[in-house]
Amino acid sequence: MIRDEELRSSADYSEGQTEAARRVLVELVNLFDAYKNEIRVVGGWVPDLMFPNEGHIGSVDVDLLINHLTLNDTGYQTMAKILLKNGYKEHPDKYFSFVKTIQIDGIDYDVDVDILAGMYGGTQEKKRSQHVQGIKALKATGGNFAFDFDAQNVRVEAKRPDGALDVAHVKVIAVVPYLVMKTAAMGRGKAKDAYDIYFLLKHYAGGVGAVSKLFENVKDTNIVSEMKVKLGEKFASIDHAGPKDVADFLEAEDEEREQIIRDAYEQVQALLSQIG
Repeated sequence: MIRDEELRSSADYSEGQTEAARRVLVELVNLFDAYKNEIRVVGGWVPDLMFPNEGHIGSVDVDLLINHLTLNDTGYQTMAKILLKNGYKEHPDKYFSFVKTIQIDGIDYDVDVDILAGMYGGTQEKKRSQHVQGIKALKATGGNFAFDFDAQNVRVEAKRPDGALDVAHVKVIAVVPYLVMKTAAMGRGKAKDAYDIYFLLKHYAGGVGAVSKLFENVKDTNIVSEMKVKLGEKFASIDHAGPKDVADFLEAEDEEREQIIRDAYEQVQALLSQIG
């Protein structure tokens, strides 16, 4: 089982592990089709889903955000039961996660499925989790905010865990809440968080200017103001953690490293200045 401390750079993201995670993503989207409007795919797969075939590294796990305010526990087919009867097991270390073992070319890969929810509302106001559908979902900054935006609908054709080709219509989190959630996650020791933000800004059609316009109606909200402060701190200069993490993750050296650090700093600073 891969642990966070083992994922320091793009070299740690093996082709087999990322392929296993992609297969789990496709399966999960189809298994949870009845709940699709209450689910957003978040986390490390988002840039790859937004910009397919553009060279993003992908992810080694799958992060799902659920709307605990609109889901309920009626009926016998809870999300937890669906997972358990389809070969997923409760994670031994993380209360909000399940894990499934996928075999590719004779090698077993464990894929974590992390279930997240909003911070507010529900029945667990003073706890770290939201209990719904038989799952203890981890409260995440921006989780409620994410459902104020329409999902991006992405069609993905990939293999299922059993190797058969299948199609999944993925509800991907919108750009604004994604940047809010990714920024909130920075500082947990994952250089990939900074890389994912940088990748999105570099590949979004119209660049930073187009991204900044997406914030027009929410730029003065508390949650976006908090994002701006933290993102500004992490990318305050070319010597700060954000640009360095991007270059570290890409394992860039010498002149290329300097260029990436400078570009990452300038991209984020341009976004912050244009959001205002």
